[in-house]
Amino acid sequence: MTIKPWTDYFLDMAKTCATRSNCLRAHVGAVIVGEDKKIKATGYKYSTRIAKEAMATGKSIYDLVLDHDILTKEDLDTILSPENMIKPVKLDIKPLKQL
Repeated sequence: MTIKPWTDYFLDMAKTCATRSNCLRAHVGAVIVGEDKKIKATGYKYSTRIAKEAMATGKSIYDLVLDHDILTKEDLDTILSPENMIKPVKLDIKPLKQL
């Protein structure tokens, strides 16, 4: 058995993320990976736009989500709270707007 190259591994993960998109026209997935080959974030649909902006500006995804009024700080903090990461729960949080 051969181990996949890192690039192929992360591209496969992005393809899997894309399957979560409910947009009928574009199934887009994103994986943000650090130099240490550790995944920093995953996402789909408009997340690639935010990821590109984060890479270009050096701003965090967290700050960009707030800057673009995609979620409120309270909703974003709820989504990212450790207890919701360890034991996921269904949250009724909707984006404020689409990019």
